[in-house]
Amino acid sequence: MSSKFENLNPSYQSSTTTTIVVVDDEAYVRDLISRWLAGAGYRVLTARNAEQAWRLLQVEDVQLVASDVRMNGASGIDLLRNITATKPDIAVVMLTAVSDVTTAVATLTHGASGYLTKPIEREELLVQVHHALERRRLRLENDEYMRTLERKVREQTVAIRRAHEETILRLLNASRYRDEETGAHVRRTGLYSEVLSAALGWPEEQVEYIRMAAPMHDVG
Repeated sequence: MSSKFENLNPSYQSSTTTTIVVVDDEAYVRDLISRWLAGAGYRVLTARNAEQAWRLLQVEDVQLVASDVRMNGASGIDLLRNITATKPDIAVVMLTAVSDVTTAVATLTHGASGYLTKPIEREELLVQVHHALERRRLRLENDEYMRTLERKVREQTVAIRRAHEETILRLLNASRYRDEETGAHVRRTGLYSEVLSAALGWPEEQVEYIRMAAPMHDVG
């Protein structure tokens, strides 16, 4: 999408941080939808084709796109594909003048959060937008929860491993006090176990555990 930015309208500003881009090649439709959304408290930007909308998404923090399906140049489906592939955190509601099941299924298959048939009713639009943003919020919260959980699991795994290694090292050090020959035997056992497990193609983490644990056979 390489067309120049044209006629982008950053009007209808509001105090909310939720920004919506309305994309339609009909000025009347753009303006009407923009007024409805701005009246509901959203910050609204407009573009008259998919290329302009795509350019806008590169420079603005956008939470939702409401786009016509059929436009001159790239279609709304093309825009939807690009958003889904590269900016999946943006919710998309598709608008069309044609009541076509195939088109509706295609938009949802490509990741649209909602689908409206023109002429669009104000309440219907606001409900779809609200639901799309709510699903987006829940998805982002879930993603953040999973990232936090994974980070905690990694941190806990590292802590457990360090404690395990410290225990082994203390026991090994205690065993080495008995005599130097025993200490040398313990070190050789760990080295041989490491080499053999690596030769067998075991994962690096398991090889490390084997190296640490093998000398324990002589403790006690």
